[in-house]
Amino acid sequence: MTTKTTARTETVLLAVTGESPAVVTETVFGLHFSRNINVDRVVVITTSRGADQARLQLVVGDEGKRSPLSQLCHDYGLPPIRFSEADIRIVPGENGLPVDDARSEGDQRALADFITQTVRELTEQPNVRVIGSLAGGRKTMTFFLGYAMSLFGRRDDMLTHVLVSEPFEQVRGFYYPTPTPMKLQHRFTSEYVDAAKARVNLIQIPFVRMREEMPKSLVQHQRSYTETVDKLNQYYDPSQRSVVVDSRQMTLMLEGKQINLSPTEFGLYAMFARDALENPLEDRGFQAPKPGGKEAGPALLYAYLRELLPVEQRDESDGLDVAALMNKVEEHFQSLRIRQGRGGEKAVPTFRDNLSDKMIKLKRLDNFADLKRRVIEAIDNALDERIGKRYHPHQELDEEKQTRKKNTPFRLELDARCIEFID
Repeated sequence: MTTKTTARTETVLLAVTGESPAVVTETVFGLHFSRNINVDRVVVITTSRGADQARLQLVVGDEGKRSPLSQLCHDYGLPPIRFSEADIRIVPGENGLPVDDARSEGDQRALADFITQTVRELTEQPNVRVIGSLAGGRKTMTFFLGYAMSLFGRRDDMLTHVLVSEPFEQVRGFYYPTPTPMKLQHRFTSEYVDAAKARVNLIQIPFVRMREEMPKSLVQHQRSYTETVDKLNQYYDPSQRSVVVDSRQMTLMLEGKQINLSPTEFGLYAMFARDALENPLEDRGFQAPKPGGKEAGPALLYAYLRELLPVEQRDESDGLDVAALMNKVEEHFQSLRIRQGRGGEKAVPTFRDNLSDKMIKLKRLDNFADLKRRVIEAIDNALDERIGKRYHPHQELDEEKQTRKKNTPFRLELDARCIEFID
C-alpha cells in the first residue's frame, strides 16, 4: 500500500530513560550533526527515580547556569527545544501510582500500556514527526518503545540508538561533545578527560511499519498493549476468520457481523464460498466473463444461479436450461418477497428484464463485475476495509511482484475450515 508522507512541522524526540538521561542530549547532538535533524520538543518516559534525574540533569541547570539541553542549543546555535517537567512522563505501576522501578509482572504490563498509549497519542498528530530513542531505560522499556513504534510509526518516524566513545559513558557531567575544551572527571578512575574529544555515533534502527496494514480500529482505539497484541495476532491468524453463509435466509455473516447483501449479491458470494469450501486453493476460482468471449459462460452462470435456489430445489435444477432455471429463481424471489413482508410486501431485488434476457441468450453472467464490486463495497462497509479485503474474491497473487495476476480466476483465499454453510 502506498502511503503519502505528510509534511511534519514539529519533531518530537521520545526517549525512555533510567538514571542516566544524558542519552537525550547525546541523541539531540547526533540527530543534528549526523542527520541534519533539529528536535523541537523532548518527551521522556521514565520511572519516578529516573524522573528526578531527568529533572535535575536536563531541566534544572546548576545555579546561575543553563540546563545541559539549553546549553547544547546555545553552544551550537540550535533552535530552542521545548522540554519541561510536564514532558517527563512517569510510568504508573499496577496500582496506578508512579513506580520507582518496574520489576513485577503487573508493573511491566502497566509500563507497556503507558508506552504504547504515548506512542499512539503522538503518532495520531499529523503535524508531528516522532523519533524514538532506544538508548536509555530498562531493556523492557526499550523493547516496548520499539514495538509500539512498529505498530503505530509512520513512514517518516524514526527509531534511533546512540553510542559515545570511551570512556565518556563513565564520565560525570558529560552530556555531549563540547565545541571548546572542557575538563571532566571519570567517575571510577578519577582521571580527567576533555569533553570536546568525545565522539557520538547515532544509529538509525530499521523497523517494520505495520500501521498501514493494521485494522483502523486497532490504530485508533485506546486498547492496552496486551489487548492490541492479542487482537493483532487474531487479525493475522487465518484460523480466526469466520464465514457463515445461510442459504435459507440468504444472509452472510463475516466475523460475526451481518453483511448487507441483496439476494442477487448474496448468490455471488455464496458461489465463491462454496467453491472455497469444496476445493483446494489451486483448484478454486471463476473466470470473469469478457465482452464477446465464450469462456466463463454456462459453468459460472449455473454455479451462480444454483446458489439463488433453496437447497431442496438444487437437485431438481440439474439439466434445466438457463430460461427454466431463471424461472425457478424468480419464483423463489417471489416467495421471499411474501415471506419477508410479514403482512406487507417487502421489495426484494430481482434481475432486470434486459439482464435476464442476456443471461438466457448468452448463457453468461454479464453483470459479474458489477455484482462483485457491490459485494466488496458491502463487506468493506460492514468491516474495517483492511479486515474486509481478506474476504474479497481475489485473482492469483504474483509473489514476486506482489500484484494480482490479470486474466486469472477470482477466488476466495480463505481456509475452508473457517467457512460454514447453513442449507
